[in-house]
Amino acid sequence: MPSCELYPKPTQKPHPPIYCGGETVAALRRVATHCNDWITVDNSPEVIKAGVDKLKPLLDDVERSLSDIKIHHAPFDPNIELDTVKRYRDAGVNQIVLVTRSTNADELLRDLDHWAERLVEPAKNM
Repeated sequence: MPSCELYPKPTQKPHPPIYCGGETVAALRRVATHCNDWITVDNSPEVIKAGVDKLKPLLDDVERSLSDIKIHHAPFDPNIELDTVKRYRDAGVNQIVLVTRSTNADELLRDLDHWAERLVEPAKNM
């Protein structure tokens, strides 16, 4: 494999956060041993909770804990509701990554306004 170089160098010390995805035991083992963050995509809160339950002993094996990583989730539901966000939080998710299917600036602004009103502002009080 040819060598690779990156410029400018990242300012984070020791490095930028490393994200890993996946729900298999092998993927979760990579999260436990090599990553700062676990990201999941289009899963239910129940699937994420099961993943967290599998991840905990893998973190223990390498003398880490859930507090050493952040869990991010990208639901592909443009109509996600605050109650669902709460269920993700209760499953262990630290951050929701909203995904838009907008195809132009007007649709994007509509989605952002919708999420700000229905999710972001109310979530401040959770």
